[in-house]
Amino acid sequence: GGERGVAVAPTDLRMSLNTLRLEGFLSEDTSDVKAPDVGTIETKKEDDTIAALAEDSDDETEIKSPSSSRDSPLRQSAGLGLYNLAAQHLRHGRYSQAATLFDEIVVKERKKHGENHPAVGSALHNVALTHVKAGAYDKALPACKEAVRVRREVLREDSLDTASSLVLLGTIYSTRERGEDALRSFRQALHIRRSRLGENNPAVGKLYIHIGNVLFEEKEYLAALLNFEDALAIQKLSPVANHEKGEILSNVGTIRIKRKQYREASDAFEEALNYQLLEYRAGHPQLIYTLDCLGYALAKEGRNREALRMYKKILRGQIARHGASYVGCGATLNKMAAIHEEVGNEKDAIACTKQALAILEKALGPDDAVVIKTRKNWMRLEKEVGKPSAEAASV
Repeated sequence: GGERGVAVAPTDLRMSLNTLRLEGFLSEDTSDVKAPDVGTIETKKEDDTIAALAEDSDDETEIKSPSSSRDSPLRQSAGLGLYNLAAQHLRHGRYSQAATLFDEIVVKERKKHGENHPAVGSALHNVALTHVKAGAYDKALPACKEAVRVRREVLREDSLDTASSLVLLGTIYSTRERGEDALRSFRQALHIRRSRLGENNPAVGKLYIHIGNVLFEEKEYLAALLNFEDALAIQKLSPVANHEKGEILSNVGTIRIKRKQYREASDAFEEALNYQLLEYRAGHPQLIYTLDCLGYALAKEGRNREALRMYKKILRGQIARHGASYVGCGATLNKMAAIHEEVGNEKDAIACTKQALAILEKALGPDDAVVIKTRKNWMRLEKEVGKPSAEAASV
């Protein structure tokens, strides 16, 4: 038989800001081309960027051109032509070509300056960043470890360039599920940024996010929660994009659900929603996720009618974005059916389940496990009401 109406957990209970968000930047020393994340290098784009802070700049998004007036060791040594060509390849996703040129720059810098020089550290960082953006983490790791070593050797102890390479190293370790190594790198970077930038700098807050993500993956939920709350306190003081604040709050809510603290979870998701609605349109995946988690938390609190309103908002957004036959609509209708049954609205539960079955059967086929489960629920509901339809009786 099917299952009686119960709160249905979100399909993918996850962190909103995951550990694959890259905080490295394409380095020319301290005047840097920034890579927003594992994507393309962009300027002044309001997206989900987490970019590292240049040592002498409070701008986290603007690409610094290698031809700017300030001389750096990398400009002086490698020359603009080779660097610009490598950076252009990187911007356009031609990672193999970019990696080849950055490797060539490393060779040139070592030949001219020896193993330990700021330009060598910057060039190695760029090699590592290119491999990370290409998903070649095994190749990125040795280059990044060497970049950290060189920068520690030749730069001041609390150099922000060293911190950026440490963040990149922590990101690589995270993708390789080496949580302890990732935490060590992120915490070393955090120590530098706090000492150089102060406790309330957004770049410090972003490191708390990285640390929180790793701790979440390690199932250290309380420690992760504390780091996200520290990040949120900092980001609320700064002109960070609303969606980023919303994502941190979603992370807090996700952990509260994991800890079965449903009231606190619903409060966090409601606040997250307030921020996200300022930037996202109905049907945006992040909005759907937040509404889904909020609906689940409300249902677990027993606030079923409020939960039902959340699922109705999800359904409207899904229809607007994908159309009424979208498979996600079927999943949402099943959740609505569970709430209707919980509050005694059996007829509405049957109607939602029947709609869900039609959508899911068309999208997934009649023998899919989700379709079979939905069909069983529909038959059970019809039987429990006492007047099974001719269609249900014939199944």
